[in-house]
Order: sequence, then C-alpha cells, then structure tokens
Amino acid sequence: MSISGEAMTALNAMRRADFRTASRAVQNALDENPPHAVRRRLETAHSSLTMLASGGGEHDLLDVHEALEPLTKRSD
Repeated sequence: MSISGEAMTALNAMRRADFRTASRAVQNALDENPPHAVRRRLETAHSSLTMLASGGGEHDLLDVHEALEPLTKRSD
C-alpha cells in the first residue's frame, strides 16, 4: 500500500482505539523508504503508537494525528 494509504489506515484505526493496527500501518509506511521529512513524521507517530499499543505512556493523540493527517494527501 502507499504511504498515504497506510497513514489513512492508521488514522482510522486510531479512531477505533486500535493502536496495534495503527502502529503496524505506520511501520508499513516506514518500510516504503519515504523521504527524510516524511520518515521523521512517521517515526514520531510510530513511537507514540507503539507505546499506546503496549498500554504504556501518555501520548497526545492530537500530535500523532497532526503527524499523519498531511501524509494522507500525498500522491505516491
């Protein structure tokens, strides 16, 4: 799937509080070898989602959403 598709999958999973699926989707996007600026957004989101999926940490979902939302509009 494309980076934009994986970002959309992650956002939809977050809406369902399915952080494991969201984290997996972001990892899939990272596996696409994105440009540096995109990679930084994805790594930030992945770190927070991984912590949420394991039940630990308090992470701001708004920050994760703000990192992923612009990526859904990419044409890749």
